[in-house]
Amino acid sequence: MSTDNSGNLNTTNKKFPSDHTKQIIFSIRRLIQASELYTKELNKKYQVSSAQLNCILILYEYGPLPPSKIANHMMVKSSTVTGVVDRLEKKGL
Repeated sequence: MSTDNSGNLNTTNKKFPSDHTKQIIFSIRRLIQASELYTKELNKKYQVSSAQLNCILILYEYGPLPPSKIANHMMVKSSTVTGVVDRLEKKGL
């Protein structure tokens, strides 16, 4: 925010989100909440995290890949993939 010449706070230029922007933000929040619930249910029922499921789906779709390629598809670091794959191997997956 800016101030005017007298040092008062200038709120006339403050832009509020449009209704369309508010709807988008609300929808994104709902998607995040649904994703969190889905992840909890996956973990509860199958003891598989969303990252582990994502890794499995990538390997199913693309076949065997090096960790760096899996990381690119998952949008994470290779070191993260190493941990995910290690946990999957321990589960026999």
